[in-house]
Amino acid sequence: MPAVDRKLSLTMTFVGYWFAGDAHRPAGLYGNASYAMTSSDPAMPGAVSPDGSIIVPSGATHGRYTSNCDLTFALAPFPQSYCTLQNGSKVPVTWAPQISTDLSNTAMIVGTRVVQGNGYTVVPNPKMYVSFVDSAKTQILVDDDDPGSNVYYYRPAIVVPQANNYYISCDPQITVKPNTN
Repeated sequence: MPAVDRKLSLTMTFVGYWFAGDAHRPAGLYGNASYAMTSSDPAMPGAVSPDGSIIVPSGATHGRYTSNCDLTFALAPFPQSYCTLQNGSKVPVTWAPQISTDLSNTAMIVGTRVVQGNGYTVVPNPKMYVSFVDSAKTQILVDDDDPGSNVYYYRPAIVVPQANNYYISCDPQITVKPNTN
């Protein structure tokens, strides 16, 4: 039987809020994301931390698994994931509506971290394929086809439909792939 990719499924819960602004940040919608692993194959206990860091355990796979690890992200449904608007109402959030190379409006970017000014951005990796799993766009699949044991970053993003599809990207988190010795 040929080796298969490792699989890891996780849920992102997003809680957004209106911020009136101060000397350091402008007024607008902001938020925090937390993550939880829902399943994995093979078993990878502790692979996902609440801040979204993913560390895929290394070790011998005895030919059963490749060094690749495919990730499936689900967005926790309303009312677990929501955004509080300026008027105090809590409204649902959804994944950003497209998968594309347009870095400003895509639901998920996976790639290499590049320093940009005082911060950094994520430049897409052509060996990491991103797609929606279903027509309702409730899950995102990151299909890892890069044969190396490289460190990657991912940046999921949501929109707030009831706030004119306001776009919020979450901070990139680290994914460390396994070595298959």
